[in-house]
Amino acid sequence: GKFVDALRAVAAEMTLEELHEMRVDFVQKVQTAVTEDLLKNGLELETVSLTALDQTDQSFFNPQNLFDAQGLTKVTEEIEERRKQRNAIEQDTEVAVRQKNLEAERQKLELDKETEYARLQQQQEIETRKAQQQSDIAMQQAEKERESSEAKIAAKQEVDRAQIVAGSDGNVGRAPLQLHRLAGGCACSLGKHNQGIAPGQRITGCMHHCPRVVVGNVTGRPHR
Repeated sequence: GKFVDALRAVAAEMTLEELHEMRVDFVQKVQTAVTEDLLKNGLELETVSLTALDQTDQSFFNPQNLFDAQGLTKVTEEIEERRKQRNAIEQDTEVAVRQKNLEAERQKLELDKETEYARLQQQQEIETRKAQQQSDIAMQQAEKERESSEAKIAAKQEVDRAQIVAGSDGNVGRAPLQLHRLAGGCACSLGKHNQGIAPGQRITGCMHHCPRVVVGNVTGRPHR
């Protein structure tokens, strides 16, 4: 009886949290409370230990009892307060987790966007470089074609010039002779004038002795 009374008396002075956190103090207070009574009976308390600490089940409380009712009220308040705190912690944790996930998703999307921008910029630079190279190649080909065309024209002009010079050298001393037929005849011998004329060509008239000569277009050297 006295030992149980001492336990209850000390426990009544402390909250459940204090009992749980300050077990050594609880044991010392209980030991101090029962030592004097034990000595009167020739007993000595050597050690005290608190092996288990738990709440009394609510089924043992009588709601019609004032003390039990206070106990039930206190227990209910504590339980509901802890439930609110637990729910708040859980909700805050869920919000924090979702907020963190949202931030992480935004960062991922931003990285994807930057990656896509970088890829498009690189592709644009490659296309620009290709277009520039194609333009340079086209200009080089056009320049080569122009140079080749100019070289062909120059070569043809040189050949034509050479042919003209060669033709001029072959016709030195030879000139076309156009004679117009005049009225009357010629008393000179025609065989004499036909000497030195190319085969197939003849002159029908005197070119030196007769004032009346004949004929048309002849090419050749006149006789002397």
